[in-house]
Amino acid sequence: MNRPICTVLLAAAAIWTACDKNTPYEVNVIPTVDVIAGADIAFKAIGGKGTIQTDAEGQLEATTAQSNWCHLSVSGNTINVEVDEYDGLESRYAVIDLTAGKAAGKTIVHQYGIIVKEYSWQDVTVKNKRQDIEFPYDADGTVVRVSTDQNWVTFDTTAEKMILHIAENPTTDYREAHVHWSLGSVSGDISVGQFDLTAAGLLGTWDWHGAQAPNNRDFPMTATLKESADGVYTLSLSATSSSYDLALSVGNIVLQKNQLMLPLGQYAGTYTLKRTGVVYDTYTLLAPGTARLQYGDAVSEGAVPFTLVKDETGQWKAIGDISAFPDMLFRFEMWLQPEEYEEAHSGNSASGLALSNMYMVKK
Repeated sequence: MNRPICTVLLAAAAIWTACDKNTPYEVNVIPTVDVIAGADIAFKAIGGKGTIQTDAEGQLEATTAQSNWCHLSVSGNTINVEVDEYDGLESRYAVIDLTAGKAAGKTIVHQYGIIVKEYSWQDVTVKNKRQDIEFPYDADGTVVRVSTDQNWVTFDTTAEKMILHIAENPTTDYREAHVHWSLGSVSGDISVGQFDLTAAGLLGTWDWHGAQAPNNRDFPMTATLKESADGVYTLSLSATSSSYDLALSVGNIVLQKNQLMLPLGQYAGTYTLKRTGVVYDTYTLLAPGTARLQYGDAVSEGAVPFTLVKDETGQWKAIGDISAFPDMLFRFEMWLQPEEYEEAHSGNSASGLALSNMYMVKK
């Protein structure tokens, strides 16, 4: 090998060795801001406050693009989080960007949607005295929002119940309020009716009228409306003539708003033919010829409303409405008593008193 070339190579190697010993490798390490408590903090739909603890060194800053509902403030290494109430059903998230000098990090704030676990609210009808009615519910801490269209119904709300305060009705007339409520996207309306049949003088004797098929001849009866201690009503009906005696009693009548709801498919009493002495069991049924599985099984369900109205003269009437059953006819249907059943009708025991255009006038 040529001597000058070897000398050059040895010199270069010596220089490289010297540089390798005195010049270390440089590695770029990006510092981070780590969350040590409160990572991925979660809130219920009702909102609230919480904190996130970090290990930041230097001035900590925290920002989010969801600042319209997730509000942040910093105190030392602590981030204070306040989340607004939320009325959606799906969860929502806010990404929190953390910086402290050159250090950076991220964490997430989670807010659940409204979870309506339980509620069962129906229209109510109350008497004239002042009273409170509670409507319990479970929406995981969310408080129901309420409005009403009448100033005689006010309300209070908690995370467990809605309380309606109903003022005393100073009149004898029926009145009604509508309460609107919402739990996020779940909402509804409750009608509050206030009516006192005793105060209005509507208990006692009425004149019953009904058009009897097939000739639409008036079939008058005397009706007596009574109230039990538990607020359920009974209507007794009676009629007598030279050919029959009729004695009926329709129980389990409830007042809904300004309507007496007369249940169907109920045993009502007896109808006696004076000429033959035959006694019929009588039921309140709905459809003519309704089939029965066996003797005495009433199969119709529902109720016929009798709406209480006062005319311009101050006369109270209760007007029957069968429009909810357009293909049926309300009737008191007669059935022979068991001992007479087989012999008299040989399995065909239906003999009906079909009535339409039913109404009562208070005496």
